[in-house]
Amino acid sequence: LSPRERSKALTKARDAAEKAESAVNVAEARLTEIETALASGSGDLIALAAEHTAQREQVDMAVTAWEEAVRAVEE
Repeated sequence: LSPRERSKALTKARDAAEKAESAVNVAEARLTEIETALASGSGDLIALAAEHTAQREQVDMAVTAWEEAVRAVEE
């Protein structure tokens, strides 16, 4: 790759890493909201527990995507 192409690829990789980090933050914030609702004991606890499980999976997927994006930046 030419220096210009490398620079463009690095910029693209950094942008992807930033977006992935933002997605992790959003997913973790929602997970915290659900955990707070569960801890308070209010609302439909079964539905909240199911949402918690689904959101935990979203957090895990977002973290994996972020890790891959960071690796791309480091290469």
